[in-house]
Amino acid sequence: MSILTGLKSNTMTNFILKFGKYKGQNFLDTPMSYQHWLLEQNWFKRPTALTEMEQAQKNANQCANRLKGWNGYSAKGYAAECDMFDAEVALDQAVENDMKYFGMNEETKQAQMDWEYAEICACNMVDTYNND
Repeated sequence: MSILTGLKSNTMTNFILKFGKYKGQNFLDTPMSYQHWLLEQNWFKRPTALTEMEQAQKNANQCANRLKGWNGYSAKGYAAECDMFDAEVALDQAVENDMKYFGMNEETKQAQMDWEYAEICACNMVDTYNND
């Protein structure tokens, strides 16, 4: 199986090249021959998208690092504390979603999430209609 199969589907995310002849350009805007060459290089690691859980953990860690040494009085520290609260809420939501969709394949998970989103939108429309 070719390493390039992700290019044809939507699984390949676009990213800006930070090196080489096409530095500053989007990867998918470069010539196909360059894309083939780059993806076959042992030293090149394709950027990966973080899962919801990984992104929430990363944000919480960054906020925790910003809080180190805060004495409880500065506005900057207070802003970091507020961001930390938001990051913890996002992490809780990610854990809940992870448990909720555990064992589902990506297609089933996406279908369930789309259904829930449509249900929320329908409820919001009813609320808006009733409040007018």
